[in-house]
Amino acid sequence: MRGVRQRIVRAAVVRPTCADGARRVEGPDEDRFTLLAAALEAAADVERADRRPLRVRVLGTDPAPRGGYVALFGRPVELIGERDGVALPDTLTLATGGPGPEVILAVEELPDGGAARGGTPGLAAIAVLVDAPTGPASPDGIPLDTIPSGESPIVAAYSAWAKGPGTHVPGVGWVGEWPGSERVARRAPRDIPASPPSSQVSQGAYLPPPRYLESLASRWGFLADRCRACGRTTFPQSGRCRGCGRAEDLAVEPLPKHGWKVVARTWIGAGGQPTEFDPEVERQGAYGVVLAELVPGVRATLMVTDAEPGSVRIGTTVETRLRRLYALDGAWRYGRKAVPEVGATPTRPG
Repeated sequence: MRGVRQRIVRAAVVRPTCADGARRVEGPDEDRFTLLAAALEAAADVERADRRPLRVRVLGTDPAPRGGYVALFGRPVELIGERDGVALPDTLTLATGGPGPEVILAVEELPDGGAARGGTPGLAAIAVLVDAPTGPASPDGIPLDTIPSGESPIVAAYSAWAKGPGTHVPGVGWVGEWPGSERVARRAPRDIPASPPSSQVSQGAYLPPPRYLESLASRWGFLADRCRACGRTTFPQSGRCRGCGRAEDLAVEPLPKHGWKVVARTWIGAGGQPTEFDPEVERQGAYGVVLAELVPGVRATLMVTDAEPGSVRIGTTVETRLRRLYALDGAWRYGRKAVPEVGATPTRPG
């Protein structure tokens, strides 16, 4: 039976950064996994006072690379596929009946239902945070048992938003990049590879797959070690405090993925890039790199995306997104890149 008490209480959408005409399409360093990762982080970025475990479920085919969701979220996700004789949206509603909370993720082809509010058709990743009321003061949200049969909670959230401010849904937080509030789309470049190229190039700083995988949780999830003895924060994690050298008494500390201040910048053009970035430079030209600082002593070197080389200036702040880096060994490798911060998105766009 349906989870009658479950409600959508938060909805996040992330649109691709490029456009083909009026339709949003994936950019050169985007794919279904990077879109889902951004939507998941927007929807789950809530400080929960009760600290209940948060489950994550993904609609449809799993696009994640090996170890992807564990590195990003700290635990595996559940893949929701069609059951025999039951359509995918109904399968999800049937499966959503636990005590909550949980995040439901999907990449959907959005209808043009939000045209009056700046909406356009095209690809989008949507994440909805579903929870059950915990008391009389719990938010109203969108009850799952009111969603028509055959319509997923993902589309239901979009449809509720598209109706406009006059049909405000109490208790739903609208976050991310809903149509009309997202970044300005660039023209989609040609010949973006959908699959990782199989050709091999000389790797001056080759990182074997095991070494790459073992550091994902720290580099993708921005996990640091805080030393209980001296208070120093070590990022990325190394298993040893960079302050006092201790390998014990280290506490895992998640760092925010936004609010990093640029302290140095450069851009790399043809001939200066590592060989794994040859295809990107040949296709798009120079790319930017920044050294960004969260607090004194906690820094990250990040490629810049969604911006022209040199346009991100020293002293400005950036947020970070998980994006494709390059192809190696027949698979994409991913990492966080710096994205210029935009104005705060209202809790209910429009």
